[in-house]
Amino acid sequence: MKHITDNTTKLEVSNQEFLDAIFGLDSDEVIVTNFIDDPGKIADEDKMRCWSAHYAHNYLNKMSPENNQYYCISLFNEGADGKPRRRKAQFKECHVIVVDDVGEKIPLDRMANLPEPAFKLISSAGSEQWGFILNEPCTSQMKVENLLDGLIGKNALTVDGKDTGMKGVTRYVRLPEGSNTKDKRYVDGKPFNCYLSHWAPNNRVSIDALANEFNIDLAAPIANSGSIGLSITDSRATSNPVFKALQPTDERGGGWLNCDCINSDEHSDPTDRTGAAVLIRNDGSIGYKCHHGHCEGTINGPKILDMLSAQDDTFLPAYDLFCDSLVLNDFDIVPVGDDGKTERVPKFDLDRYVYIGHEEKYYDLTANVSLSKTALNRMNAHLNPDGKIKGNAENLLIKHTNPKHSTADVVGWHPISIFKPNRKTIIYKEGGARKLNTWTGTAYTPMEGEVSTWMNLCEYLISDKRERDVVLDYLAFCVQHINIKPGFFLAHRGAHRIGKDLFYKAFCGALGPAITVSATLDDVTGGWGDTLNEKKFLIFEEVSKSQNKDAYNSIKTIVAPTADGLMKINMKGGKIRYQKNVLGGVIMSNRKDFLALEAGDKRFFVFDSYIEPKDSAYYQNIIKWYDNDNGYAKVLDYLMRRDISKFSGAALPFVTDAMKEVIELGKTDYEQDLVEMVTDREAPFDCDCVPIKEFKRVLRDNHIRGGNNGHEAIMKKLGWIKARPSKKINGDVLNVPTSWFFVDNKPLTKSDLADLHLEMKSKVYEGF
Repeated sequence: MKHITDNTTKLEVSNQEFLDAIFGLDSDEVIVTNFIDDPGKIADEDKMRCWSAHYAHNYLNKMSPENNQYYCISLFNEGADGKPRRRKAQFKECHVIVVDDVGEKIPLDRMANLPEPAFKLISSAGSEQWGFILNEPCTSQMKVENLLDGLIGKNALTVDGKDTGMKGVTRYVRLPEGSNTKDKRYVDGKPFNCYLSHWAPNNRVSIDALANEFNIDLAAPIANSGSIGLSITDSRATSNPVFKALQPTDERGGGWLNCDCINSDEHSDPTDRTGAAVLIRNDGSIGYKCHHGHCEGTINGPKILDMLSAQDDTFLPAYDLFCDSLVLNDFDIVPVGDDGKTERVPKFDLDRYVYIGHEEKYYDLTANVSLSKTALNRMNAHLNPDGKIKGNAENLLIKHTNPKHSTADVVGWHPISIFKPNRKTIIYKEGGARKLNTWTGTAYTPMEGEVSTWMNLCEYLISDKRERDVVLDYLAFCVQHINIKPGFFLAHRGAHRIGKDLFYKAFCGALGPAITVSATLDDVTGGWGDTLNEKKFLIFEEVSKSQNKDAYNSIKTIVAPTADGLMKINMKGGKIRYQKNVLGGVIMSNRKDFLALEAGDKRFFVFDSYIEPKDSAYYQNIIKWYDNDNGYAKVLDYLMRRDISKFSGAALPFVTDAMKEVIELGKTDYEQDLVEMVTDREAPFDCDCVPIKEFKRVLRDNHIRGGNNGHEAIMKKLGWIKARPSKKINGDVLNVPTSWFFVDNKPLTKSDLADLHLEMKSKVYEGF
């Protein structure tokens, strides 16, 4: 894989925009700092000031562009005092992997083994930070540290195996709006101003994919990991029976939690219960210490378990069950009956459900359906086998989930990237409401690989390179800017059985049936909008010009962007829904006159495939490549990587010859419609006088378009003239409004024309 870096491009991306893209809704919890000091020469007494931790939501706007600006790659559990802590013991999750000193200490050719980064930040002349945003935040400290250790190795990115500043889940890296104040990085006597040269936040990658490039074992044990204590707010700690028994008050440091000493009766002052601390590890085991003389060196973790069990004979069994459940992470251990027996049952997934306040229901993220409270508890009845309400699913969700990520006001649909939103970005804010995002992402994850099979089909169908590039750019725009609606649709004319459907099958298959739909005009114009609900891409199958002209107005309504960016959908049952309008699509037909377009229409890019079909083996090989060789994923990867910097999805790039032909065919059809109506003397042409207002209404109602000059030429050819006659009647002047009069080459005076008007009024248009 070849990555080209262009240090001359300076992209305007704010710190807030940058952090929002990486951390989603949790960007306000990102730890940041800034200072003017040379980072390599900070005095000991200033280190706390410089490297202190601040939450982005109340500190980001206080940072100066003249200072070094940093953010941490991970989020952390809050300390008891509510202040941010950048400590391993409070690690929560990592969102981004950043490789430092690229181009300086890490050769560019070694970076070529990694996927395309989400961003490249120029931190100084000749040195870059490349960032890889994780598609799912990694909650395993072990995996993150193993990955970083592995990337530093000689066989991976570095030449000498020395850390370039990458190690650790607590690592600070630079923000795009800051400066590098290291003396050696000055340019023309001034600090170097950092900037982004590459910004593609939709390029996301799994931590496993990064590790696989260099065969890094993410599961390798970390030295002394067993002694790392959990935060006082960590659910793995708070659910531990030891924690519940000792009730720690605050954090001492290093993972140790202050608590009252259970052995205080043996203290020299029995009323003094201080001096004790407990350490609760990931595996459920504990450490314990107390500095009082009767405790120091004799009271440890195992001893405390014995002492707690002596106080309560139910303690030790509960503790053992808790530790077992950590190992049996696919199961929960629940009591069965009153005899103390237990049973392993499928684990209750707390992250599966989100409470929707407006509906007073739970949304099942796995099944994509809404559940009543009763249904939720019935489906998870194993959680309260004795019928005790306190152990049911709803109460567990209330007790053990973060409302920030598990409650919403309403359900919404908000495409943000080709990936499904993770737990931290699944709730978004819009119009003052918190909405659950039901966007499912694409069916396939991009996979780098050869796409010549698909490209060969594309070249066969669209021989003109200029047109072919537009089609490929359009499809690439739809996935690279999944949250933006293109300004036009593709319109693909061509012969039967040549592979048009097969070509778009790769694209729609990669996106998946949840966000694409193949429909007829009747499906879309039949009165209900369910077909378009939560869709990104629409294929109109074999459109025919003979279909109702009202359908064309509906198509154009769908194709055209809306002023507010929303699509109004009339759902079955009378429910009206408004959703973000991101719809793109293609109209296909074997007819050359399948659309009635006017000159200047900018809603369709028309192109042709009037070619001879290939043999069936050709198409079968393409299908096999799709299904058996990850074709869908490879096409998606190609489109995600395709350079569309010169393509504007908002407007037609040019007018094709096929488009011009459709316009001409459309003109002829409209002319014929008018000729037939007038010749057959259909109302209002059953009278010899037709007011111009009535004439225009008829044209509008029958979707007969074209310019005034064209209409006049047709009417004159058929024996009609346009005039505004007048006549004196009993001394009063009758002024007739401009009208069309059928004269059929008869020499009629103005008075005669006025009589035709009066005859028309008495016959049909009384009171006109």
